Amino acid sequence: MSKYDNYPYDDFIYTNKMCPTLAIRKIARSKYDKYSDRHIPRFDHYCGWLDSPIGEENYRYFLWFLFVHESMCIYGATVLAILLQEEARDGQGLFLTALVTSLWKHVWIAAALLLMCAMTAVLGAFFAFHLWLVIRGMTTNEYYKWREIKAWHKDATKTYQRALKSGAIEADGGTSLTSSPGMTYHRVISKDGSRSEEDEENNSDVLNPGPMRQNIYSRGCLSNVGEVLFPLSMRKEGERRKDV
Repeated sequence: MSKYDNYPYDDFIYTNKMCPTLAIRKIARSKYDKYSDRHIPRFDHYCGWLDSPIGEENYRYFLWFLFVHESMCIYGATVLAILLQEEARDGQGLFLTALVTSLWKHVWIAAALLLMCAMTAVLGAFFAFHLWLVIRGMTTNEYYKWREIKAWHKDATKTYQRALKSGAIEADGGTSLTSSPGMTYHRVISKDGSRSEEDEENNSDVLNPGPMRQNIYSRGCLSNVGEVLFPLSMRKEGERRKDV
């Protein structure tokens, strides 16, 4: 796995720990894939169409797969639209009337055109989403993790600010968490400065999440694109680690 051990742990989403399933160290940005029963470096997602997990070394081919199919759908929709348009122009009367007649006459072609347009929109949106992920230096797996983290951070911040405003906690009375720098726990106190047994039982401590963490794996647009087109594990330094 040393060939793929190219990313540091951010000690937030990825920490240095063992995989409970395979009993191996989980390298940063990897994930266990239950379908292939192995850890996938820089795991993105499992693709049912390709019947394969998408990770560090085949993500660029997955993007090419999307691009080719998107191009085919655009080409097919364009050809069918031109055929129906020419058929309508050769008809009698107004163009709009001739077009409706042509669509009814060639209903299967019209249905195929509708399908092509729908697939073009769906594949286009999916392809654009992945290009956006590439530019942001993020995988699909990480995107959903960050979405959950941002929602949690927003709720935790609101709870902390509400407790601070009500006087239930003191801003400078928190305990820093060594495992999560920037975060502090604050004990809820009553108006007389004491802590009741009910507070102890309910564990009514308030967490100050601190500033929102940033994605340390995003190193700029060009570097992010380069890591996808030319994976770190396939560069010379990766090959040297493989031989060690």
